[in-house]
Amino acid sequence: MVRIINLVNDANFKTKLSEELYWVPFNTLGKVTTGNNRVTLLDSLLFFQSINFKEFDDTLYINDSGLNWEFHRTGDIAFLSNSGCCSSTAGWACFELKNKFDEVGMLSLFRPNGTGHVFNYIYHKKKYYVFDFLPFTKNYGAKLIETGEKRSFIKNKYLTSICYETIDLNYFSRFFGRIQASKGFDHLFFQIKSYSSPPCSYIGDEYKVLIYPENHKIIKLSSYKEENMGFLRVPLKISDEIISSDYFY
Repeated sequence: MVRIINLVNDANFKTKLSEELYWVPFNTLGKVTTGNNRVTLLDSLLFFQSINFKEFDDTLYINDSGLNWEFHRTGDIAFLSNSGCCSSTAGWACFELKNKFDEVGMLSLFRPNGTGHVFNYIYHKKKYYVFDFLPFTKNYGAKLIETGEKRSFIKNKYLTSICYETIDLNYFSRFFGRIQASKGFDHLFFQIKSYSSPPCSYIGDEYKVLIYPENHKIIKLSSYKEENMGFLRVPLKISDEIISSDYFY
């Protein structure tokens, strides 16, 4: 068995975790290739591990029409700067993986306390693959070895540090939400059909409402529990591309 950091190049398993949701090795979308070209998801993840991407909060806050909007690095800027938060990391992955699969995009989750997380999905040959590069940064140091054993999954510190396979992203969002609900967390889930994380804002105290600009391709996914949260789209006057470029360069 050839182990590459904490990934297994020749791993071969498909472990069912829930209805239509499986844990599969990262090499499901191709094993490590030779040469300088990065062709597979595993190629890109190993490259990401090798460049020591710096994880930190790079959020820019801009007030527009009474709302405090959060802006994050676009994928190309995150790639050049080699740093950023989860949204920027997801943008990095989109920039790195674009045109290699049928579709590459983002998943976003939002919690009642105003925090959230952004990671990635790939759609290829009628299946979705969910993954997250952030746990592989030095700050987090994901250590799970790809065994396919459920006991390894249960002990895993980061739920998003493995590769999931499903035919519908709603199966993943319900599974993830159910696990988090057992720990007392509610979530809203979204599919973001974009290479960069859109600006977002939220309002409310006991009842939080997440706000996205109306001109972005965002699809609300199923949630296991969302009693204290809502979702709204509004116009955004500021160009998120101009702000991102001017600030982050």
